[in-house]
Amino acid sequence: MYKYSSHEKCSECNSHKLVSITAKVSDMCHIQWYAHPETGNVKEQCGYVPKVLGLGDDSDYLEFKFCIDCGQVQNYKQDYKQEEKVCTQCGRPSDSFS
Repeated sequence: MYKYSSHEKCSECNSHKLVSITAKVSDMCHIQWYAHPETGNVKEQCGYVPKVLGLGDDSDYLEFKFCIDCGQVQNYKQDYKQEEKVCTQCGRPSDSFS
């Protein structure tokens, strides 16, 4: 759980208007990762909240904060490593169309 602090500021615009969201999804978290450039198919994941994006910790809970003023998700990890390096549909590296 996040702890409230009146001193917290948005990492993008320095606003104090942050919203904290916690949702229990158990093992029913459904994520669509990206659209395949040739087929339009989407990589999907069902299960627990993945730790790689910084929006949870491989548990039952989806937790994040965002700024009301600019919409920036706080502590979002843009440099996450995908577990699957090659597309299962075409064999191309998955980071080539992310």
